[in-house]
Amino acid sequence: MKIVFWLDPKVGFDRNTPEILSSFADGLALRGYDVELLVQDQELDDYIVENVSKRIWYEEGSYEIIADVLISNRLENLLKEDLHQTCVQIWLALEEDITEPAQYFENYQLNNEIRVFTLFPKVKDELARAGIEGELIQPGLKLECFKINQLEREDRRITISLFNEHPEAIKAVLFGLEMARMALEPLKVRLIVDHNLEFKATFPIEVKVKPGLKERIQYYQDSDLFIHIPGDEKFSLLPLEVMALGLPLVLLTHPGVVSYAHDRNNCLMLKSLVPKEIALSILNVVKIGKIREQLKIQGPKTSQNYNLEQSLQNLEKLWETTSLLNRMKMKDLNFDANANRLIDLVIVNCNSGIQIRECLTSLREYTHEPHRIIVVDNNSEDESLEYLKKEEGICLILNQQNTGFAKACNQGILAGKGKYICLLHGDIQVTENWLSPLLEEIQKPEVGMVVPRKNKHSESLIEEQNPLSSDPTGGCVIIKRDNLNRVGLLDEKFYLHYENLDYSLRIQEKGYVVSYCSESVILHNNSSLYQIEEEDNLELRKHFYSQSEEYFEEKWGVLIQDKIPERIIDGIIILSLHPWQKKAQRTEAMVDYFARHGQKVVYVEPYCASLPPQSLGQNQYLYVLKGTGTIYHNLSNVGRRIDLMQELKTQIAEWGIENPILIVESPWWEPVIKHIENRLLIYTVPEILMKEEMENFQQLKEKFVDEEKSIVKDADLIIVASRLRLKELELYQDKLLYSPGGFYPTDLERFLQGHFTMPDELISFSGYRVGIIGTLDRYFPKQLLKKLAFQHPEVSFIFMGEITCNLNELKEIPNFYFLGNKGWDHLLDSIYFFDIMLYPYPDKGLNSYLDPYIVNYYLAMGKPVVAFKHQEIERFGQVVKNADDESEFIELVSQIIGQLTEEKSEEKIKERIHQVAGFGWEERFDDLYQRITVRVPILEIPCQLFIEDEFSNEREVPFIDFIKQLLRSWKKLRWGSKNEKSE
Repeated sequence: MKIVFWLDPKVGFDRNTPEILSSFADGLALRGYDVELLVQDQELDDYIVENVSKRIWYEEGSYEIIADVLISNRLENLLKEDLHQTCVQIWLALEEDITEPAQYFENYQLNNEIRVFTLFPKVKDELARAGIEGELIQPGLKLECFKINQLEREDRRITISLFNEHPEAIKAVLFGLEMARMALEPLKVRLIVDHNLEFKATFPIEVKVKPGLKERIQYYQDSDLFIHIPGDEKFSLLPLEVMALGLPLVLLTHPGVVSYAHDRNNCLMLKSLVPKEIALSILNVVKIGKIREQLKIQGPKTSQNYNLEQSLQNLEKLWETTSLLNRMKMKDLNFDANANRLIDLVIVNCNSGIQIRECLTSLREYTHEPHRIIVVDNNSEDESLEYLKKEEGICLILNQQNTGFAKACNQGILAGKGKYICLLHGDIQVTENWLSPLLEEIQKPEVGMVVPRKNKHSESLIEEQNPLSSDPTGGCVIIKRDNLNRVGLLDEKFYLHYENLDYSLRIQEKGYVVSYCSESVILHNNSSLYQIEEEDNLELRKHFYSQSEEYFEEKWGVLIQDKIPERIIDGIIILSLHPWQKKAQRTEAMVDYFARHGQKVVYVEPYCASLPPQSLGQNQYLYVLKGTGTIYHNLSNVGRRIDLMQELKTQIAEWGIENPILIVESPWWEPVIKHIENRLLIYTVPEILMKEEMENFQQLKEKFVDEEKSIVKDADLIIVASRLRLKELELYQDKLLYSPGGFYPTDLERFLQGHFTMPDELISFSGYRVGIIGTLDRYFPKQLLKKLAFQHPEVSFIFMGEITCNLNELKEIPNFYFLGNKGWDHLLDSIYFFDIMLYPYPDKGLNSYLDPYIVNYYLAMGKPVVAFKHQEIERFGQVVKNADDESEFIELVSQIIGQLTEEKSEEKIKERIHQVAGFGWEERFDDLYQRITVRVPILEIPCQLFIEDEFSNEREVPFIDFIKQLLRSWKKLRWGSKNEKSE
């Protein structure tokens, strides 16, 4: 019997849990099981197992796991269609907040088909409150390892496990030891810690970081007393080990010890970390023999209740007492586990009686192409359900309620992975050579859906069909899995009827053809899929038909023969890369632009939290999905993904958005694109996905390469801000839009009017102010800055931004200042009062992918700029001083400092502003807007212009007349008639 432990570090682990589970795996191997331990994290890999037959370093995307029993701490692992179990799935519950598992059980209607166990009583109680039955399995000790063998010594030795790393906790422990040490000379102290701690003690202390079990036992045997100060663990294992050896124990009150710690029976309890209490506890144990002997006797008795053998026996009962097969039975008789199925046959069944048996029989007899059969049962109450539970060679999804035909189809679609998808009613039968012509037709690039000919089961006359017919009993359609991100899943608002017609229109709306294949014939019994009682059947069917017809007309209007209705775009949904912030970057500027053009814009953050929807202004909304953690982590979880998308779609509908443009800013959103019906998909290619080391950028790209390929292939339009990324995507030239960074003309207006306030921290800086804004990491040219600062001691060099490296050598320089991250308005105020701006980021590594949008603002404020030569800097022409290397960079900065009066002249400022005059966000998005309106009709409302005809006379700068004339010329070009507009 093969047992696989699949341990995922993202869920529920503290310092003890991996070791407990490794002991379980090792113990089961000793009992004769074939045990495999899969880990996904180096920290988990450090735990030693001696008897597990095979140990695998788990690689993302390359797994095929076959087991009689699969035990995992992450429920998603148990639901992956790639897993092929032959017997039992067991989920280990570690989290105290079991809201997400409860949602899983509800989404997948798991009931008791997955067995659940937990190591923690509190978690068991939480499971029970959520209606999930779970078994409590005690953590176990290999008691034979704990043999009492204490040595005689003259000195006193105390071992302390110090897992609370708060400075005040460390201080209290050290002070308490110092007090006890006065009465116990000589005293030796050893600390067991998770990480190297920095502390100052007045006496020598031996520190051991994460010692293994054998090393810990040696420490216990070499000690007179053990003190345990827990951290954030849910169960404290070390005190039990100490008790097993009969070593006196002092414990800090903590939830992780309440199940076995009994004050003054098997340990002494500290109510709080007070130095005096620590000292008194030590003295009581060491000086009072009665207390010491009591603890030595009771400790081993307590540990007997945590015998590993008993825990393993209880664990065995979980799979020995169950007779249930997996909810999704993966024993496909037609093909081996590694076969690549060409097509998923998704069948929806609901009380179809003997007809589902006839359907499956005909499929097996007449389907010769590679396939997987997926049956979704919508809470059948007749004999068809019992038949399906016993049927081999199918993947069976059991719903505990009637979810409707469209939703059941989507469940089957998401459970499969075939290249093509065939959606079938449970009351159809196929005929000889039914699939081959359909597959031949669907493989054509222009074809998005194929329907066969059909006839009534009791008739020999074959009906001619119009694929756009509103006949709700189509019975069979074939679509491409590759098109799901473009077209989406079935609209689940159609409970029954019209779902195929709606989908065929959406396919044609995306430019594909719906093809009718007369060479393929199916037999359709045309019975009700939602049969309750014979007399109620007709009325129920009429109700569903009327309901779906009403929704269809609301969505599409009245159809005109052979004409696809044009639906108008009524909103923008942005699946974001960064949390919302007031910063004039592309996304924020895009939200403002579309909102001013009358569109409702929803900005969805890349993190989950418990925050209500917010308004960012007229037609602008911020939405944070409910939960915790990053979107990437949440979306990797199938049940969680479905729940989040239902939540988002409900909120979008409340805002009245039915036919949106979907703008995706990161590949980690790829799994949800098919869940959001959209009219146009736009991918804004991220320059950098995450903050990573430069040499790891290739690894970072490879991590998301499949997701990005999928989005790029399916996107209608791709926005690229980096020439390097543009080159990487040149195969998609027809839908690429090169759109580098821009700036708000309103910020230029602020500059011209002088509406800025000097930040307080700039007031005290003497001499010229040289500004550097960005990120300072270990690849930043620190030596360059040192040379500049030493060469120009009269100049203040001021850095504003994120710091991710050690800057001790720069902090010692008296004229170099670090002001940290600042808000956008603060940055603009600072730029206004800087004399020179530097962009000291060489064109290499991650920097090669960056669009230096901030330079637009430097120039729009007329500031002289020195930068390294960079392919993205070229568009600014000669107004930016470009350096080939560090020596030239220093030379150019020195030149500008020496002639700063000339550099700040009206002519120079005018030249810089003129250079970026066409680089505003308005121009960037006008290009995008034009590309959109060519493809789809969009609601249009006249745009509110940024710049008024006249500027305020308040705080005018000397060259205002020149700039006014320049801006009026620019406005004429920008907003004049189309035939007057020039390049």
